Amino acid sequence: MGGREPSHKTPAVRFLFQNFQGDMPVFRLTSAVESSYIVFTDGSKYYAKNGLTGAVEYNDVDAAEVIQYAVDKLKGIGGTVFIKSGTYVFGKSVMLWSSVHVVGEARGLSVYDIGGAHMGSNGVVIKLPKTVTHAFIVGGGSYCDNTFGDVALKNIAVDGGGIIKIGSEGECWGASPVTLENLMASFWSNYPNGSDIYAVDIWHSLHVYGRQIYTDGGPVLRLATDFKNKGWGFGNSVFEEIMSHAAPSTVPNIHVYSAGDPNKTNWNLLIFIRPQTLGGGAGFWLNGESSDVRDVTIIGANFENTPGLVLRGRVSRVFVNAHYPWNIRLCKNTSGVIPSIPIYFDGSFEYDSDGKIKVYESDCQTDGGTRVKAVMPAIDTQLKMLPFLSFTYPSPASMLMNIGTVDLTKSSTSGSGDYGADNNPVRHPAIFAVVPSGTTLQPGVNTFYFYTYYAPKYTPPYPVAFKWYGWDQENLDVQTRFASFNSTCNCWQIAVDIINRSGSAVTLTNNLAMLIITYYVGW
Repeated sequence: MGGREPSHKTPAVRFLFQNFQGDMPVFRLTSAVESSYIVFTDGSKYYAKNGLTGAVEYNDVDAAEVIQYAVDKLKGIGGTVFIKSGTYVFGKSVMLWSSVHVVGEARGLSVYDIGGAHMGSNGVVIKLPKTVTHAFIVGGGSYCDNTFGDVALKNIAVDGGGIIKIGSEGECWGASPVTLENLMASFWSNYPNGSDIYAVDIWHSLHVYGRQIYTDGGPVLRLATDFKNKGWGFGNSVFEEIMSHAAPSTVPNIHVYSAGDPNKTNWNLLIFIRPQTLGGGAGFWLNGESSDVRDVTIIGANFENTPGLVLRGRVSRVFVNAHYPWNIRLCKNTSGVIPSIPIYFDGSFEYDSDGKIKVYESDCQTDGGTRVKAVMPAIDTQLKMLPFLSFTYPSPASMLMNIGTVDLTKSSTSGSGDYGADNNPVRHPAIFAVVPSGTTLQPGVNTFYFYTYYAPKYTPPYPVAFKWYGWDQENLDVQTRFASFNSTCNCWQIAVDIINRSGSAVTLTNNLAMLIITYYVGW
């Protein structure tokens, strides 16, 4: 990949699939950060060293007590607690505060290098007793009515339970924003440690960015709300490369759960890029039990479960792109509500022999239940009606991905240096693109180009364009396609065809704006 790598201090989306080991991507992470406190171990005790003075201020035989000391010293101030490579035995959970970041020493390793199948000790490995469900918690309990912000946890492997719980059931507030990167949980040493323990369990939170989070022997992610007396909508979040393996059969591997008052709360504006669930339990549930789950976009999914993707109850405006045509299951909630359109899916629904889509009863396990007639819309209709609000609303897609604007008349010019040109390619999967006012479009196809790093050399990207504004000028349309691989910039050339159907030349009186999402599917 070309281009400048973003700083470790910037919560930006880095390039997906930079390096591969077998089938699994490995991100190369920085091994040093500026730290307020440094926690380390000599094998028998744990120590907290002041990063400014160099003085060792505290030590204990319980690693959680030492990390809690460092975190508490930064309460109300903010800073980073850097944990040196080693094995850390916890006797309790560590409570995190706003603006306190906990970062493990990665030494250029991914969580697979750190933990692997047997939870080795190349990086930071936290061992939990069966009495502790999560290594870190934010809010809940006596802090139920407190809100938290700027929570960050990176480069940690947990053995024996979950990684972090933010907020909680019982209408306890969570946090915003939240950054979670390069995390792993193995549940096997305490298995089964409660089927309802999620590695990352997030309640009542906004602006969450999660990247490269893996579990083995337990479910990976829950996003939940049960607000009935309080009011707020939750979501505006992006998750990349989350994977769950061999979770208990009684629990979804990934679960978006909305069980509050429909007039007061919901989960919305969620983006999942290449989520994977492998064996054990349902794959991915969007669960509108009593309040809404809506505007959800899932790209490059791999659900090797039965069922794979479940849409239950008050769920709507969902777009799913999957590696293989895994089935989607529609279910009633306990009130008898079934998911509503639009739902766009490039796999297949579960059909009866007479061609009617099955809608299952509330448990989503039996084959009986009400059926409804439905047909899949044409592909061009699906693309035009995709719930693009997930990307255009001020959300992590814009705040965390640093979505840039590409002037297609400039990016088409070789060597111009403008964002999107061959000597300054796009570095993110989503961009806003414009054809500026004053541009004349000839009848038929008018082709513009931009260049992107967002795909490896031998796997062509799939660009999709969504109209934003300015399309009321004459009879105009748009389509996108990958054109060629440019070996000079080591990037892909993307063609954007603006189609003028009016039969005569059109000079734009306003900018013609669109959102272009570039993704690829590969092993």
